[in-house]
Amino acid sequence: MGFFADLFGFGPKTAADYGKRGMAFREKGAFERAVADFSEVIRLDPQLSDAFFWRGKCYNEKGEFRKAIPDFTEAIRLDPEHDDYTERAFAYIGLGEYDNAIADCTKAIRLKSGFAAEAYYNRGIAHSQKKDLDKAIADFSELIQAKPMNWEMSSDGKMNTWLNPLVKHAYNCRGNAYVQKGEHSKAIADFTEAIRLDPTQPIFYECRASAFRALGEAVKAASDEKKARELRG
Repeated sequence: MGFFADLFGFGPKTAADYGKRGMAFREKGAFERAVADFSEVIRLDPQLSDAFFWRGKCYNEKGEFRKAIPDFTEAIRLDPEHDDYTERAFAYIGLGEYDNAIADCTKAIRLKSGFAAEAYYNRGIAHSQKKDLDKAIADFSELIQAKPMNWEMSSDGKMNTWLNPLVKHAYNCRGNAYVQKGEHSKAIADFTEAIRLDPTQPIFYECRASAFRALGEAVKAASDEKKARELRG
């Protein structure tokens, strides 16, 4: 339908039209087509910060971090109060520019009106990569203790809530930081909680198996390794 609509002149004509179609493409994982539509939005309305943000986000999702950073930088210039810092931090992490990522996450935490779950998580990752393990643990602990909730309104008007999935990954990441510090018992406790929150993630079992082996608990390690293999198929 899209081809014929465009052929007969019924395709998008305004920045809003291209923006809506770009969002639809992105939700389907058609990032190249989404980028093209957001680029058209920018051509039609170069002052629209959201267009730069969403094009940058598409680049992040494609792993094209060097293309993403200028878009987030422009979005920030156009709207300094918008939370584009967290996404730019993600791109900096992808490029190994951890100090820049930490700076952006810190700005995001300061600007966010609520709890900045993703910023704490990304900053924890950046600290981990720099081997600043105590700082990483502190950031993951902030996220774990906050227990941030996601929510959406159902069609019947009821509010559905669930624990932000970053929490389970924060437990796993904090566990890995404890492993690097040689605190394997603390690590196992964190991996166990990550597994409780989501028993379908093989990486959680693999991480706990490694900690068990470090403590000489070969039977428990083998059990976790077997479970991880089963999950990976």
